[in-house]
Amino acid sequence: VTSEVYHKWIEKLIMIILNLQITLDTEKILIGGGISANEMFLSDLKAEYKKAGESLSIYRRFGAEIDSCQYREDANLLGAVYNYQNLYE
Repeated sequence: VTSEVYHKWIEKLIMIILNLQITLDTEKILIGGGISANEMFLSDLKAEYKKAGESLSIYRRFGAEIDSCQYREDANLLGAVYNYQNLYE
């Protein structure tokens, strides 16, 4: 059951990513947060993105690379510090 829920979640996430990709026409999609440190998640996400994208004729035009953010789970913390410094210094 857990595996089934996980794969359904990946499929729904990919549909969201594809919609954003088509709307924004980005070259790269970065995943951040703690989940981005999980290599299995990133591998599954990339595989599902490719599978879903290939079934759409627009994939060749809008395909993007999926990767994890440079700072992974620390990205939000670094953003908060940056924002604090800009507001109070």
